[in-house]
Parts: sequence; structure tokens; C-alpha cells
Amino acid sequence: MKIAELEQRVELLPLIAEAHDLVKVGSNEYRINPCPVCESKDHFTVYPETNSYSSFSHCCQGGSVYKYLIEVQQLDNGAAYQKLAELAGVEVEHSDYTLDFTQESPPAPADAEGQNDFINMIPQLYQEQTPKDREYFLCERGLSLTVVQEYQLFTYTASDGSRRAVTPIHENGRIVSYVERLITGDKQYLNQSGAVRLFNIDYLKDKTIDNIIVTESVYDALTLEARGFNAISLNGVNNYKKFKDRVIQHNAKDKLILTAFDNDKAGRAAAEKLGFPVIEIPSEYKDINEWSVSEIEAAKNNDPIASMQDALTAQVEKGRQPDNIADYLKHQFQDDISNMRQYKDKRTGFNNLDKELGGVFPGLNILGSITGGGKTTFISQLADNMAKLGDHVLFFSLEQSKMEITSKSIARATAQNDLNSAVSSIAIRAGNQTAAIKQAIASHSEYAGRVSIIEGNFNTNAETIQQYTERYIQMNDVIPVVIVDYLQIMPAPDDRMNDKQRMDFNVTTLKRMSRDLGVTVFAISSFNRGNYLAPIDYESFKESGGIEYTADLILGLQLEVIHNDVFNSPHKISHKREKITDAMKECPRQIELVCLKNRNGNARFNCSFSYWAKYDYFEENIYSFGTAKEKGAKLFPAKTDYSDTYEKVDAGGGLFQIIDKK
Repeated sequence: MKIAELEQRVELLPLIAEAHDLVKVGSNEYRINPCPVCESKDHFTVYPETNSYSSFSHCCQGGSVYKYLIEVQQLDNGAAYQKLAELAGVEVEHSDYTLDFTQESPPAPADAEGQNDFINMIPQLYQEQTPKDREYFLCERGLSLTVVQEYQLFTYTASDGSRRAVTPIHENGRIVSYVERLITGDKQYLNQSGAVRLFNIDYLKDKTIDNIIVTESVYDALTLEARGFNAISLNGVNNYKKFKDRVIQHNAKDKLILTAFDNDKAGRAAAEKLGFPVIEIPSEYKDINEWSVSEIEAAKNNDPIASMQDALTAQVEKGRQPDNIADYLKHQFQDDISNMRQYKDKRTGFNNLDKELGGVFPGLNILGSITGGGKTTFISQLADNMAKLGDHVLFFSLEQSKMEITSKSIARATAQNDLNSAVSSIAIRAGNQTAAIKQAIASHSEYAGRVSIIEGNFNTNAETIQQYTERYIQMNDVIPVVIVDYLQIMPAPDDRMNDKQRMDFNVTTLKRMSRDLGVTVFAISSFNRGNYLAPIDYESFKESGGIEYTADLILGLQLEVIHNDVFNSPHKISHKREKITDAMKECPRQIELVCLKNRNGNARFNCSFSYWAKYDYFEENIYSFGTAKEKGAKLFPAKTDYSDTYEKVDAGGGLFQIIDKK
């Protein structure tokens, strides 16, 4: 059964009324607010007499019941046909769905013949208007008389008594369509029904025109034309695909094309889909025409206002070379420099590390170590340090629970207060309640309000971390430090990705987030097992390619014993393992923090720590040995005074000897 036959059995108005509230706006017209397609107001209209609907903003094509099922209810052709048959009370075979669904529903609300008659009358109606009839274009829209004459703009009184403004649409030198707008009553567009025509589309095939600004409404395009710019109107942002097709058809990709859509969600979305450079309209104006009219009114009142003409000209020139460094130096460079200065004062709270870094800058920072090397403890301590110094911290823990991370912080606080009464995180999790624990909780609570621990789940990847961070910035008006523990267990957005693709995606997404949001990101990475018995290098990091080239700062934690001569031999594997095992048993363990890459400070450096694993506490050592190759060299925690027993003697080259006075 044909679509038209089925549509005759179904009334559109009751169908729409089931899902939307309708308001009567004319003698026999109904309006839906907001529009079910684009959610804007005062343009989606239903006509019971013709059993059809239309959109004055052209967010959809309009038509009868079948078209409504496709455009508004978003059914595909076959599903729309089946639904239409059900509404009509007709049983259809599945094979009937293979009908030619490309046929258009009848135009609405007027018939095509009547529209063609009106198009033929446009030159006459234009000639018959009086100078007063042109005031709408000149006074309310701020257009020039030259534009009114060039495009044959006119106003007239319709048979229903409404006053209307008409913009003819030309193609190949003749009028093919028009756009109407009500002047009296609701100010709405009344475009010609049927296929939507694009205003000034001939510009695409004109070889003498090398730049074009694309707008949403015809009055925005006319405004730009009045100011000397070449403009095309889509007559509704949903026609962006039609415009894109015409660009390809006319091979106009070599032209400079910019967009100047409305300052709303739909306009921004359409601009993004087209992908051309965007004309920035000041936020206080809805569109190009409102911006222009406001400037004209300000000039009449002698109010100071930035020149729209200069702003548009500059943006068109920038569109030719959107990334030109001269424009950046003029408008953005000094702001970026001023913004970077604040990060030179930002600290990790580890004095020896801060001395080398020279600040904590926005970017992606990677920390790695072998299993048991203390990477989660180190990054957790860094998080607490930075929170103490006033930073907000988002700690995305994909492996350990909030309780585990928090108990590490409490244990560390007991050790920082007094090592003799320190309590392990395991004991804290077991429920021990001591004076040291209570004191640690009290001191931790002073800055815990700036630390958020987000327990990860199966869908916590780089994209969800970015979304969480963006919302946190929006809700708290502060730029947090972001910590991710850890990279290797972050899932990929696509299950088909292999391990390297997954790592590269997450690393590049975190890097992009750090750049776009201006945040400092610390992400933990595990090491390859094959590098456990060798000093830290780029190859130590799992899937290191993305890390090596993308990260701004790469740090690694390794046992100081790795500098023992035995590790210079390609053999003696069992001996090496013994050395590592013995070093891991030490309390505290002697740990070296190694920098492999640093874009914002010293490129290569080492820092020495005593790692009290039992208390999840890294303590800076008072002496750092550089390459630390002296046999029997001793490293002392900064808080410990061994001056009565040992003497520090400068051995040259940044190295020291520790002499036993006894």
C-alpha cells in the first residue's frame, strides 16, 4: 500500500498531541514549544487542514505523517512505514517495506502551484513597494539601500492581514525561491515549503570569489553583504549537510569558508560539524544581525563600542592563516606567559624534587617503578603534599580502594609526626585506635577537603577522567591536580584496541586534557619485567613509545643498589636478584628518583629518598650522591642527625664520602 494512501487514514494532530503539548496560534494552526527536533521555540507548526507540519527555522524539512515519523520520532524508512501502517489499521507484509521510500510527502502548508505564482509576482511586488515599505530592512535590520535593491527585498500585506518581509533566493540569475518573515505578530520565518534553497549559493561556483562567510539566517547573510563580505545563508543550521554537498559539487574546497552561526547550542554544533574556521560573535549578541544593529544604535547615541567591521575583517584574515604566529604574539602570547608564571611557585612538597623541577607546570607527568618500588605511595604522598600547600587534587585510583589510599595517608602522618610511635596502614585498616592515629587523622583532616579519591571501575578511561575533571572545574572554579593510578589498567574506549593502541590512546587523551584544561596530570606506569635488574631507562616503561614522545616529565623510582658493580655485568642474574631482594628487605629502603625527561626544567637529575614502606612514607635523604658509585656510601634521612658519628666530605664532581668518626 502506498505511503500517501496510508497517510490519508492517519491524523497528524492527535498523533503529535500524544507526546507534546500543542498551543493554537492561528485560525487553524498549532505550535509545539520547545521544538521536538532542535528544542528552540516558536517555529514548529502543525496544520490540521493539510495534515502536515513545518519548521520555520528549517531544523527539519516538514511534511505529512510519514515524514514526521522519520524526522521527529527518528525511525528509519522501514520502521516508519510499519508504524504508519499500524496507525492506519492496515496489516502489511514485510516485503512491503522495500517500497521506494525516497518519495517526498506533499508540501505544506501551501501548494506548489501557488508558490510558483508567488515567485513570478516577486519582481512586481518589489517595484510596487513604497519607501516606507523599506523601513523594516533599513531601520529594524540595519541593512543598506544598496542591499535592498540588489536582492529585491520587499514587504507586503498578506491576505490574512499580516505584514511580511520577503527575501528572494536567486540561482543562476533567476528567482527560484524565497524566505518570508512576519513583521507584525510573532516574528517568525515562513520559508517556501518543499526543498530548502540556500541563499547566495552561486558564490560557491564563482571563481572570482575566494572567501565566504556562512550564516544561519538570511538576515545575518544580508548584514554581512551590507558590510562588504560575501555571505551564504543556510536558512536553518540543519541544512549544513546540503551546504557541504554543494561545496563538493562545485569543487569549492579551495575557497576560504568561515561560519558565523547563532550563539547557541545548535549553532555551535553545526559549526563543529562543518569544521570551517568560526567567526566569534561577542557573547552578548545572539547573532550577526543583532551585533550589527546594536553597533548602529550605539553610534547614534555616541556610545563607545568596538568596531564590528574591524573585528570581522581581522577574523577573516585570521581564517586564511588560523595558526599564524604573528596573530598569536599580538593577542595571546603575553597572556600565556603570565599564566605560566603562577606554576613556577607550585610545589610537590618534596624539597629535593622541587629544587630540580623549578615548578609544577600543566602537562602530563609519568612516574614508574618496579613492583614494590613505592610508586603509589610516592604519588599519594605527593598528592597530600600539594593539598597541604593549597592545591585541589583528584586521585583516580583504578586499583586500590579509597580506604587503602586514605589509610596510607594516615600511616604516613603518624610517621611524619614521630617515627617511634608510627603505625602501619595495615594496622590502621585492622581497626587500631592509638593517640598517634587520632593525631594523624586530625592533621590530615586539615587539608583532606581538597583531596578527592575516585575509585575506578571498568569504564574509567581517559575520556571519563576528562569529563569528571571538567565538571569539577566548573562546579568549584578551581584547576585541580589530576592523578591516575595507573595507566596499564585503564580500559580502552574500544575493545578491539590492542595493548599498545590502548596505552597510546589514554596517554594522548590525558596529554590533550592537560593542555586544553590547563591541569597538571601525574600518571603511574608499571615497568617491564625485563628491566627489573637494570637501571631505569625509557625501555623500562611498558609500551613506552607513547610515554616517551608524549609526556612532559618522566620520572622513575629505583633501588639505590642498582648502581652496584654487579649490575654492570650481563651475567650473574642470581646475584643481581639477591641484591634486589636484600635491598627490598631494608627498612628504610634506599630509593633513587631518576628523571629521564623534563620539558620545563633540568632534563636529567637524581633525588635520594629513604622509603619507610611499613608506614607508606618517603623521607628525603640529606645527601644525594649523583651517580652514587662509592662503595659503602651511606644516605641519611633529612630529619636524622648523624653528625656525631659520621662526617660528610666533598669528594668532587658532586660526590661525597661519608667517614665513620669512630
